[in-house]
Amino acid sequence: MIKKLFLLALNGLAVFCNAVFTRYVVWKDRAFCETFVYLKKGEKAYKFDLYLPDSGSEVPLIIFLHGGAWWSGSRKHIEPLCLEMRNHGYAIASVSYSRSGRAKFPNQLQEIKEAYSFLKTNEFNVNFTDEIVFWGVSAGAFLTNLAVMEEGIEAKKVISFYSPSHLPLLIEQSFLPFASNFVISYFLGYNCRSSRSKAENAVINIISGKDQRYLIFQGQRDMIVPEEQSAFLNAELRRNGYQTQFELRPDFYHGDLRLNYGKDRELILKFLLGGFTAKAQGLKD
Repeated sequence: MIKKLFLLALNGLAVFCNAVFTRYVVWKDRAFCETFVYLKKGEKAYKFDLYLPDSGSEVPLIIFLHGGAWWSGSRKHIEPLCLEMRNHGYAIASVSYSRSGRAKFPNQLQEIKEAYSFLKTNEFNVNFTDEIVFWGVSAGAFLTNLAVMEEGIEAKKVISFYSPSHLPLLIEQSFLPFASNFVISYFLGYNCRSSRSKAENAVINIISGKDQRYLIFQGQRDMIVPEEQSAFLNAELRRNGYQTQFELRPDFYHGDLRLNYGKDRELILKFLLGGFTAKAQGLKD
């Protein structure tokens, strides 16, 4: 019990450090950012920040969705490596969506679809190629992995950092089931534990027939989203014919900034700028 509490505290520290550092990275690159309103609901304006590369008229696009347990977080919290992709010719759109205190799921999913449509149908200083990447972190990864299965959304690649994928099961797997149920139920708008049949829409539904490729990261010291959640996502994707690369990190926590550096940085750059190899996919040559 003491060891688990200690690990939980380290996960909380990792999340805090991620929030502070990513905010600094965005502040440092604020001169390259332009903000757009993609949707209005009453007096509430939903926005995304668009970061453009220094050159190029036809550029690939990353759509980034932040974490924050659906009740916090900000589009200003962008993984450093994601923002660095601007130096590699990518545009990055970091999208705001409703926190669970304002709207319940699946409103957030509809908002992401609206942001995608806005990016596809409006004119900017550059044109976006068909090379569209979705990149999600934690709560944002859950929404990412749902959004790319929606009709009308076409993605070439998906990067998923410690994604919830089966919310009712996450509660059972959690070190603190009561706390997890509170956060998830607040997001869904009903008690997840006592409404299991209703909560089936809180499970990522994988459909076949799309062709996006996946890079999935998960820390094994994650006490907030257990590794079984990313394992479930990977298994369901593979079962439906998708190419995935599932990377477990034995000593990584939730919100671990180390995913942006070292060998993981090189792996992500290869995924985005290079190709998928049979070995990387875990497939036979």
